[in-house]
Amino acid sequence: MMFPAARLALLLTAFACAGAAAQPVYSGPPTTPDISQRLGPPDAPSNSQRTDSASREAARLHLLAGISAGLVGGGIAALAVRPWNRPERSPTVMIWSTAGATGAGVAKEIADLFGFGRPSVSDAVITGAGGFAVAGLLAGVTAAARSDTAGTVISAAAIAGGALVSVPVVRELVRRLRE
Repeated sequence: MMFPAARLALLLTAFACAGAAAQPVYSGPPTTPDISQRLGPPDAPSNSQRTDSASREAARLHLLAGISAGLVGGGIAALAVRPWNRPERSPTVMIWSTAGATGAGVAKEIADLFGFGRPSVSDAVITGAGGFAVAGLLAGVTAAARSDTAGTVISAAAIAGGALVSVPVVRELVRRLRE
């Protein structure tokens, strides 16, 4: 069983990772792009600005995919380890949560190698980090379950939450497939 301070630390770490990923990245002072880089009217963003916003959006989607895969993988693992008082349940949940997210990130980058997008190791790392951030939180919450009913409800909520978090990711994948 985890100590209350360890649970709090894991919770704060998960929220800090999610908050850091949601914050815009500072890219230096604004510069006026060269007129040759303009794509439209004077108020249109330059190529570099579009690339920055696209990379931030890609990082956000990869983090959401990792959180989603981590919640689903950890929820399924928590359901699989019975009875609820077994000491190996929390490590199993953490391992499967992180492995699910990392596997999803690697699978996406393999798809990118075959023309689905631009392959990037950092995208796979961001996806795995999303699962890792959720893993500790989910392991702590499932460790607090004292009965099979409570554990089942927590696991089902984690799986449903993972499906809900995946909505923007699935929307983007469907958009890419239609192009």
